Amino acid sequence: TKDNHQSHCRECVKIDSAKRYYYDVDVTRNSHLKRKYGITNEEYNEMVREQRGLCASCGEPESTNDPRTNKLKNLHVDHNHVTGEVRALLCEACNKALGLLHDDVNRVRMLLEYIERYDD
Repeated sequence: TKDNHQSHCRECVKIDSAKRYYYDVDVTRNSHLKRKYGITNEEYNEMVREQRGLCASCGEPESTNDPRTNKLKNLHVDHNHVTGEVRALLCEACNKALGLLHDDVNRVRMLLEYIERYDD
C-alpha cells in the first residue's frame, strides 16, 4: 500500500513466491526438448547412453560448467537448421564451433586448410 504495509508477513510472501516460481526441472527440460527438437527426455537420455556420454564430434565428455549451478552442462542437441533433423549430441565447444561456422562444410574445409598451412 502507499504506507509500505503489506497484507501478508514476510514469511508468507516468501512461501508464496517459492510456490509461484517453483518448476520441475524434468518437466521443463522435456518440454524444451520436445518443442525445440521434437524429442523427449527419454530419447535424449538414450542418445547419451549410445554415445557413452561423449561428444559425437571430438569424442570427449562435456567439460563446461553451468555458471548458475556450477554443475557440468549436458551435451547439446545438434540438429540440421534447415530440416530440423536431430543429428547427435555435441559438447559445448564443438557445438559453438559448428554454429559459428554456420554448418558450412566449405568453411570447415577452409579453416582446416588454414590450420594445416601454419601447423608446426
